[in-house]
Amino acid sequence: MLKRRSDGVKKALVISLILFLLVGTFGLEADPNKCREMADPGERINCLHYVALTYAYLGGEVGDENAQAICSEIFYDLSPELKITDIGKKADAEKNLCYYDIAKILRNENICHYIDDSLSYTMAIKGAAVTREMCINDVAKLKELDPDEYWSEENRKNNLCIMIFILPVLLVAVIIRKNCP
Repeated sequence: MLKRRSDGVKKALVISLILFLLVGTFGLEADPNKCREMADPGERINCLHYVALTYAYLGGEVGDENAQAICSEIFYDLSPELKITDIGKKADAEKNLCYYDIAKILRNENICHYIDDSLSYTMAIKGAAVTREMCINDVAKLKELDPDEYWSEENRKNNLCIMIFILPVLLVAVIIRKNCP
């Protein structure tokens, strides 16, 4: 009975892993030409954003440059008559969000400087979804979490203080756990 149960759990884990890998590999669009051929401008905007994310995740100099170029293409390659419509406002907002996303993925604050003020008056009243300052702050926070930066000279004092406070708590937890029946 127990053996059948463990076999079922193993099968479920293997199937879950396979599905996870398959869904992950087919999740992002990688061909910008497919996006450029789309007739619907809204779908084209979203597709180009996904392509930029794909290039950012691929990394390397070519991937980084392509990701930035595709983000700019979201708005600047839109036809002039569409730029003054709601599609243009959506493209402008999506372009800024695209720059924000790839800046976080690449942990590069310089990309945040491409984020422009929104074209919409309602965005000025409500506030933009993404601002240059927000992008710079978020990327700086992500850089602190980077394992390569974690043990740098600048962060070493903070890490030591945290270790001094966490180690005694862990020791107390282990002692309490041993004494519990």
